[in-house]
Amino acid sequence: SMAKLTRSLGARKNKVQVLFISVDPARDSPEQLKDYVRFFSKDLVGLSGSEAELEAVKDAYHVQSRVFRENENDENYSIDHSANLYVLDQQGKLVNIVPYGFPLAHVEEIVHALLEKS
Repeated sequence: SMAKLTRSLGARKNKVQVLFISVDPARDSPEQLKDYVRFFSKDLVGLSGSEAELEAVKDAYHVQSRVFRENENDENYSIDHSANLYVLDQQGKLVNIVPYGFPLAHVEEIVHALLEKS
């Protein structure tokens, strides 16, 4: 959906950057994230960081995540996490939160309106 969004912006796509931020730095190295997002579009960026950096981002945006393991040393685990889309303006101010599952047309309206203001 985010790749479709950037394509829908035409010449204005350079004013929008879509970021995916991992909540699992143990498995999501920068190289893996780069490959993952490039699968969808070369215009998307994947970010990771230390546990402390990611906790700060999660706290700032009230993102919840939880690891599920059979035992403490289990490397085959799953993670549940919030899946909202956070729309920020060019100054980095949060302007909208789009719940997971909302239609792409809704997101496009928000982004197009924000671009009209800038």
